Amino acid sequence: MMSHQLKVRMLVSINLVLALAIALGLVFSPVRSTRRVESRTILADADVVSRIHIGGPEPLNLVKSGTDWVLLDLESPETLNTPLRAESSLPAESSLPAESSLPVQAVRVQSFLGVLSGVDRLETVASGRSSWDGLGLAEGQAKAVVLYGKDGSRLASLAVGNYDPTGRNAYLRIDPEERVYAGPSSLASYLSGGRRSWLDLGIWDRSYSAGDVQTLVLRGGLDLSDGNRIETDYRLTRSGTGWVVDRNGMQLDTQKVDGMLRSILAARIEDYLPLSDFGQPALEISLVLGDGSSLELDIFSREDERYTAASSRRTRPVSLSAWTIKDAVRPLEALLISAP
Repeated sequence: MMSHQLKVRMLVSINLVLALAIALGLVFSPVRSTRRVESRTILADADVVSRIHIGGPEPLNLVKSGTDWVLLDLESPETLNTPLRAESSLPAESSLPAESSLPVQAVRVQSFLGVLSGVDRLETVASGRSSWDGLGLAEGQAKAVVLYGKDGSRLASLAVGNYDPTGRNAYLRIDPEERVYAGPSSLASYLSGGRRSWLDLGIWDRSYSAGDVQTLVLRGGLDLSDGNRIETDYRLTRSGTGWVVDRNGMQLDTQKVDGMLRSILAARIEDYLPLSDFGQPALEISLVLGDGSSLELDIFSREDERYTAASSRRTRPVSLSAWTIKDAVRPLEALLISAP
C-alpha cells in the first residue's frame, strides 16, 4: 500500500501543477492582455442631472422636481420604451397629471448618481463588440442608462451588464465606445431592482411618530382574507401619557395603542393604482396630529390578498397587502388592558 507521506507529496505536487497552470492561463489569456487601468469619468457632476432613463424590459423615466424626484408613469408605450427627447418640455411636478407622476426615493436616486459621479478610473477588460454577449452587454441583455441635463442635453449614456466572477465589479460600456470596462458592482445592483425599488412606497408623504398623533378614529368593517371580519367604531384621544376611548368603563393599554399607531404610520404600499371611483370605503382611519393637520386612509374592496386604499397624502390610489391591514387595523377589544 502507498504510504501516507507519499500520498501527501503527490497531492502537493498536483496542486502546484494546477496552480501554475491557472497562473499561466491568467497571464497569457486574451482578456488579461487587454486589461489596463485608465483615468476615466462617467459623470462629471451629479447635481446637474435632471432626467434619468433606465432601459430594459421595464423602462423607467425619473425626473427631478426641485429637490425631489418623480417617476413618469405615462400610459404611452412610446414614452415608456424610449428615452425622453432632449427637446421635450417637462413641467414641474405640481403641474404633472396625478396619473403620470409617482413619488420616488430621492435618497436612492442621489446615491445612484453619487456612484456614477464617483468613478474616476476604469479598468478595460475587452476591446470589441464580440465580447458583449458573454459579458451581458449585448442588445436585450444590458440595462441602458441615459442621463440628461437641465437643458435637455445628454450628459452620459452607458450600458451595464453582468457582474464579474469576483462579484466586486460589473461590466459596462460607455456610448459610443465598443470597449468594455470593469466598473462598480453597485451600478448593477441599483439597476436590478426594477420599478418598485425606486418608488417611495410609504403610505404617507413622510415619516411620523406615534407621539405626533393626538386623536385616532376608526369607523367601518373589513372582511379579512382569512375569512374573519373586523368591526371598528371608536375614537381614541391622547390623555397625558395614555389614551382614553369614547366608551364608559374601558381602560386602554397604552403600549397596545402605540403599537397599532406605529403599524398605521409605517404601513407600506404594494403598488400605486390608476385613478378610479371605488365608491364608498369599507373602513376609514383618521389621525389628527398635534399641529392640527390630519392623515386620512380609506380602505375599499379586497381582491385576493390585497386591498384598494386611498391615502390623503398620496395623489394616486394604492394597494395594501392583507398582512399590512391585519397588523394596522385592530378591534377595540384588542387594545384594552388584559384581565389579571
